[in-house]
Amino acid sequence: MEKTIIAKVGEREVTLEDIKRTKEYMPKEHLEILNTLEGKKEFINKVVIQEMIYLHAMEEKWDQEKEFIEEMNQIKSERLKGYGINRILEDVQVNDKDVEAFYESNKENFKTGATIRASHILLDDKEKAENIRLEIKSGKDFAEAALENSKCPSKANGGDLGLFEKGRMVPEFEDAAFALELGALSDVVETQFGYHIIKLEEKNEPKELAFDEMKDKIEEHLMAQEKNAKFTKVAEELRSKYTIEVNEDLLKEI
Repeated sequence: MEKTIIAKVGEREVTLEDIKRTKEYMPKEHLEILNTLEGKKEFINKVVIQEMIYLHAMEEKWDQEKEFIEEMNQIKSERLKGYGINRILEDVQVNDKDVEAFYESNKENFKTGATIRASHILLDDKEKAENIRLEIKSGKDFAEAALENSKCPSKANGGDLGLFEKGRMVPEFEDAAFALELGALSDVVETQFGYHIIKLEEKNEPKELAFDEMKDKIEEHLMAQEKNAKFTKVAEELRSKYTIEVNEDLLKEI
């Protein structure tokens, strides 16, 4: 394929393909420079400077200095370890039958508990809470009362706390909320945070998650298991192949 040369520094060529590869590793906030022609010129100028430094370093034979060689060997070692792990594990696969069998054998784990969506008004004073509750019972809009009186940030959304399962809220609040009928208003509930008036907005019974909902997660789980098993097996095989010495007395100095 013919190269598209965007710049030349001495005999060094910077191609459009080089720039595209560089962009893939740039943080998103740095990519904004490429939104304007002036920004693109600035970006290419930086690339040109880097190429000039490369040529200068080669002329000075800095690539042959001991420190640079040691650094490159360290980089190569780390990259090769990662590449080696990927090569060892590249043939690990999980088939659909294994995924489905795991789902059928573990159905108890693929259930959600009951969830509710509740709104609340949080106050510091119990008497005030009782009075506001009576106003709501007499027809005052709950969301309006929350906006006017609640000290919880949820007041901006009419006191709406969103969906939650048991275990998310403090016990006193949770017990009162889950005991409500749909649309009902609680008595004033005291918790460590203050006094709550709770309204139940939505109630969902426990449900079993379908296979299609869980398939990808199960596959990821089984793949992780298979990769771990293969990695452990290969590591044990290699342990018998190479002589290993560890000075445990020096471990405290790490």
